[in-house]
Amino acid sequence: PDLVKKAAETGIKFFGVSDHNTANGIRELYDEIARTGDDLGISIVPVSAVEITTNQGDLLIAKPGNYDPEFIKWANSWSDDRHKHGLAETIDTAVRSFDAIAVIVHPGEPWLSGVPLGLVKELQEKLDQKVLLNVGLEVHNWSTRLLPRRARLRELMVSRLATSLNFARFGFSDFHHAWQIPKQFTLIDANSTTPEDFMVAVQQRRVSPNHGEPISPENWLRLVFTFATTHFQPPNLNGSK
Repeated sequence: PDLVKKAAETGIKFFGVSDHNTANGIRELYDEIARTGDDLGISIVPVSAVEITTNQGDLLIAKPGNYDPEFIKWANSWSDDRHKHGLAETIDTAVRSFDAIAVIVHPGEPWLSGVPLGLVKELQEKLDQKVLLNVGLEVHNWSTRLLPRRARLRELMVSRLATSLNFARFGFSDFHHAWQIPKQFTLIDANSTTPEDFMVAVQQRRVSPNHGEPISPENWLRLVFTFATTHFQPPNLNGSK
């Protein structure tokens, strides 16, 4: 509820939460977006999403629009068998089966299960051009800026790689805490706030990350605390896993 309320107050039009290797929270997200929209008289398009740790690194699969039980079923099943699946195979299945977006998150960051940049470059040879239209790179990630200079250099390198490969460019906040909205987000140049126009904007490369809010000393400490509490306590995945 806190996440959705903050997104609504900020004016975000498309909003999703991508938990690691489970889609069990998506139903709750859709219900909360509907409740918040009714209470505040606003419209947010929910995005079904999951961050899957393939055997080659992390990949975010996202699908804006109506709740799709088949997508949830696939996301959970694929996550359970994630160590059997590579990057290209996961992208190809998600895009062909569900017309989803596949975003390679924190590429080149081995300590965050990022996909090696060499493997990102190989996707041009492994995937059909129609599938590649739905592929993007996470250029900016606000929460990886704990080491600001290193993060900026990596972001510049990834941005250049996305341009050279003609991949869509995205920015995310990460860690799923309401106070981080909207420290980082993705700008969408779309004709309307429909899932269809969202997808067209992605495929035509009319999406881009904002620059992100600078990390003050206070926010740096909050990030350190958030990182520690997120990674060193059991996750709450709606009691299912």
